Amino acid sequence: MSITSWNCRGIGHKRAIPILWDLTRSYKPDILFLSETMVNSNRIKDLCHILNFNHWYVVDRSGRGGGLALLWKDTFDITITQANPNYINVNVKDRNNIHWRLTGFYGYPERRKRKDSWDLLRHLASLSNLPWCIIGDFNDLLSSNDKKGTNPHPYYLIQGFRQATMDCGLEDLPLIGHPFTWIKGNLPNNLVEERLDRALATKDWHHLFANFLLSNGVAGKSDHSPITLKLQANLSNPLHKYFRFENIWLEDPDIERAVKYGWGYHNKEGVENKINSCKKYLRIWSRRKHVNLCKSIDILKLEMEKCRNAQGTTEWGLYFQLQHQLSH
Repeated sequence: MSITSWNCRGIGHKRAIPILWDLTRSYKPDILFLSETMVNSNRIKDLCHILNFNHWYVVDRSGRGGGLALLWKDTFDITITQANPNYINVNVKDRNNIHWRLTGFYGYPERRKRKDSWDLLRHLASLSNLPWCIIGDFNDLLSSNDKKGTNPHPYYLIQGFRQATMDCGLEDLPLIGHPFTWIKGNLPNNLVEERLDRALATKDWHHLFANFLLSNGVAGKSDHSPITLKLQANLSNPLHKYFRFENIWLEDPDIERAVKYGWGYHNKEGVENKINSCKKYLRIWSRRKHVNLCKSIDILKLEMEKCRNAQGTTEWGLYFQLQHQLSH
């Protein structure tokens, strides 16, 4: 079972569906928490069906910004308990009948409101005695090591956030992979990286899920990277591979001929047989003429990881080129 959290910085654009589809393909979350969706519930409802989630809960955007969404599969029995523009709080019961609490959190980005975020954490801690995990974009740092580049983060903000987590009995879950989840700038002299996205949990939650793994990922859009918390190995059966028409085929001048040939233009068989024949031929045609798109995407992500870890002038320039290519 796994939980993915991502500050997507808006999913109303036309590329949102393929980006989110690839996100769920790569990290296979049973629960997906999105912050800064910048859309209303109707858009999330459509995405939920496309991404094969069974349930969803939405906090609509306020004005032109904000917005939260929680999508989940039947792997969990989830009950929404509280929600507002900064969090979605739920009680969880998994297949092993283990009860715990999950909060998807989005902290105030304005420095003058950081204290409000800390007080909000304390309020959430007081709501239940269940084992608790909270994940999301906190817009806060727990250590000076959570930032790289330009001016150091103010110590009073680090101390305030750290004290709030201690008051709540929360421990920071270690992040595997690149140590930062947010990036600003594209050159070494103006590049800033911070670990704004994280997961925290109480000790009793640690006892329930001792073998967790929190990893840092990459995505084709947003200045935030997605983080995924795996609680145990995924034991679900592999999904049946349905035929899907790839939009990139429309850019191939040979597609019309391929469809006509596969359809059997002069064949008088029934429509169902023609459709099946066309699907089979397009699969063969695609393998012959096009590289495997999923493999190409995975290779791009690996190259982005290498560039992000190298952190040289050339590497960062290449990183943003690869991110643009991945988004395309």
